[in-house]
Amino acid sequence: MKDDIERQLIDRYYPVTYCPTEVELQDLLLEDLELILAKNGVTINNYNLPQRSLQYRSNMSNHLIQEELDYNIHYLEERAKKFYQQLNKEQKEVFHSIVNSVINKEPNFFFIYPVMEELAKLSYGTQLSHI
Repeated sequence: MKDDIERQLIDRYYPVTYCPTEVELQDLLLEDLELILAKNGVTINNYNLPQRSLQYRSNMSNHLIQEELDYNIHYLEERAKKFYQQLNKEQKEVFHSIVNSVINKEPNFFFIYPVMEELAKLSYGTQLSHI
């Protein structure tokens, strides 16, 4: 389980090379165990396990941030490829303008009218997979 947590952390921070500390891995393992036990109506305090350090508690307590980090990137990439293939020439030009603006950190304003709503959804999903 500890190896799985380490792999998830490394994947989450990719392409940055991230080497989690033993304390961080232990804390995350204890947090996972705590969640599993809580789902079964048991507290982790019933077992003779070490306490989590205070160092990593604050990072994992914000579940909204955690949810944003837990997107299935592979699913989003496949979906984006599928949608991209369905775009016509004009939609692809708009799509590339939006993506290039985001990648190059160039502030821009795009007006997307109702016919282009699907392109907006695609652009957002694909930008996530490009970033």
